[in-house]
Amino acid sequence: PIYFIRVFSVYFFARITHNILMLEKVVKKRKKRSDRNHILYQLQNVHTGAIYIGISARIGTPKKTLQERFRRHVSKAIHEGKSWALHRALRRHSDSTDWNMSVIGQVRGRKAAHAIERILISKNKPKLNTF
Repeated sequence: PIYFIRVFSVYFFARITHNILMLEKVVKKRKKRSDRNHILYQLQNVHTGAIYIGISARIGTPKKTLQERFRRHVSKAIHEGKSWALHRALRRHSDSTDWNMSVIGQVRGRKAAHAIERILISKNKPKLNTF
């Protein structure tokens, strides 16, 4: 009886180990996605009506992504001091209540998002998009 238990437990352990190794191989074969969801958004200054159109890689919900992106825009405007139109406007009106923020849409893939952003900018000609 003891011999049977030893043989059975060795066999059982070998099967479990084999199954784990097979699962690891399956997981390693799966290719990681290279494309991400991006949001297209619009910032509109409440005081001047000036518009900015941009994109951002999605992190969490679209609303959270937009809030985080706005926070980074304000931070860069204050700390980097660039003379871009958006940064000048953000330095004058850095509070989030001075801006209407809206998500225009969501796109999978960076290239597609950039292409749509360029189309929207050329069509709408927003004042705060400077290159």
